[in-house]
Amino acid sequence: MDSVHSECPIWGTPASELTLGHRHIYGIDSPRAGGEYLIAHGLAQELLKHALDEATKAKLTTWLIDERWLGNQRPEVTRKAIENARAAQRISVPDRADRVLRCLAQKLEKEETGTLLAVDGYSDYPHWTGEDAPGKAYLELLAHLESPHPTKGGLMALLWELEREGLIGRMALPGGSPGQTPSPLKIPVTVPGFKRAKDLAQAVNTADDRVFVAMWFHESTEEVWKKGIGPAIRAAGYEPVLVKEQHFTGPIVDQIISEIRRSRFIVVDYTHGKAGARGSVYYEAGFAYGLDKEVISTCRDTILEKVHFDTQQHNHIAWVKGKEEELKTKLRDRITAVMGDGPLKGQKSER
Repeated sequence: MDSVHSECPIWGTPASELTLGHRHIYGIDSPRAGGEYLIAHGLAQELLKHALDEATKAKLTTWLIDERWLGNQRPEVTRKAIENARAAQRISVPDRADRVLRCLAQKLEKEETGTLLAVDGYSDYPHWTGEDAPGKAYLELLAHLESPHPTKGGLMALLWELEREGLIGRMALPGGSPGQTPSPLKIPVTVPGFKRAKDLAQAVNTADDRVFVAMWFHESTEEVWKKGIGPAIRAAGYEPVLVKEQHFTGPIVDQIISEIRRSRFIVVDYTHGKAGARGSVYYEAGFAYGLDKEVISTCRDTILEKVHFDTQQHNHIAWVKGKEEELKTKLRDRITAVMGDGPLKGQKSER
């Protein structure tokens, strides 16, 4: 793959390869796939030789966009992700309109001049003339539209509907004729449109059964995770998510933000060692509070008086070294009281 100008392994459209310094992973910036993603070299070459069917490409692109909106700026395309996309349901027409609006609003906020795109219905893809070419914006809109083919996605119909609802301003249809590049179409987003886009950004796809756990990764906290926190969350009917136990290739901060956004609530253990408070734990708790998610706090009894004063007003569940199973009972009861039993209650063993 060319390091300056390449092909998107998913769509076969123009893309740029990112410099990662990783021997076995490509970083791809593809407008047709909605932005940046990671993919193993072998899988990328396989997709370039044996293309996915059009519907799977579109649904995989929707998944990539959802991941970025959850905070994972470079999601990794794997075989499992492809299979999940193949089995996924197509998004509804109202959802497509919402996605297009959100894309337009984001671009307008960045560019401050409106979004310019060339809607070319006479060829398979718009003319590509550089990084800032109108064609790039068109490809990005197709990505958000979950459109398998640019001439069949109903982009203009959705834009007209957004205009009719007052979410975007009046559009001027591009000029041009078959075989020629049409004039760019400038699409302004109205104040109600920006408000709608903001509401959409805050409506995160939260999983009912996931619980993010923020804690100090250390041998002294292994037992409290294995015998206390993890089993308590499962006993209450939820699935605990600990970043330490996950496998991924992207930046860890992106993964953490993404997982917190997905989670129903989070459990934070403020236990720390001689080096003092763990800044990452406080960051993760603060991020969750910012998303208005419930935060349930725990801490080792000998450390409780040392937690930062900003969190001292919260009702921490204190645990004692060697009595981690007592924490399991207390935490399970707290979760049930605050959040109710989770959807996995009775479905999984308390491992």
